[in-house]
Amino acid sequence: MEDNLDTIGKALTEMARGELTELSSLLASACTHDINENKINCYYLKVDANGRPRLNELIKYMSMKITDYTIPRNRINKAKQKLIESGCTDEITKIALEARKLFTKLELTGEGGELLLFALTESILKFPQVLCKMSLKTDEQMHFHGADGVFLGVDDNDMLCVYWGESKLHATHSSAISECITSIANILKMEPDVDSDIRLIDYIDLDNSSLEEAIKNYFDYTSPSYDQLRPCAVFLVSFDHSAYEKSNTKLTNENIREKIENDFLKPRIQLRSATLDN
Repeated sequence: MEDNLDTIGKALTEMARGELTELSSLLASACTHDINENKINCYYLKVDANGRPRLNELIKYMSMKITDYTIPRNRINKAKQKLIESGCTDEITKIALEARKLFTKLELTGEGGELLLFALTESILKFPQVLCKMSLKTDEQMHFHGADGVFLGVDDNDMLCVYWGESKLHATHSSAISECITSIANILKMEPDVDSDIRLIDYIDLDNSSLEEAIKNYFDYTSPSYDQLRPCAVFLVSFDHSAYEKSNTKLTNENIREKIENDFLKPRIQLRSATLDN
């Protein structure tokens, strides 16, 4: 593949799996913030006609993403090819069962949040996951340390952006955002002590060897392409909100959206941002 960021960017966008329309009955946009060149999109979980949050439906949607999240693309594509050639679903079933086993049975785990981060990043932002960290686990019952996801995209300034993902589920948004920034700051600075995360790029899997080699050039500090690599972050911050509290009035999507919008726009929330050294 031609080592051209426009070509790479188009290829990456086409690889992103899922569409925003798949989530339109489950999630809706409440508001958007642009703070310190960072974009914050706030979505809320919709309720059904009886005012019940569609949490079970969201869980079902997430469960359908398990295989894409945990199994490398080359294995998925081989299973799909066997299905096309033989009409047999054995390989599809095999990797689906394997994907389920990769999740820990520990009660306190962030793997659910990481799965949702993956699903939303690919379907909404169109940044494809380029590394299946779950498939690198040596013990299914252990949580994988480091960034919660690795995604790639090309920005409007012709920079290859590696998005290190972080997911936090907290009771309040402020504590979750603060913890996300703290967790990802060292990786964004490319500190020596997080070199193990960066070296994981060696395991990049797009099932396209020429594209993989072109991308790896941007992570090689001896390559001229290294100047066009930009470390970025994508956060999923999930938290409780008073809009969902029980009351005598039936919950509606419009009421939930208005309450969330008021909280986030009046007054504007001041978010603490991390200052990264060049």
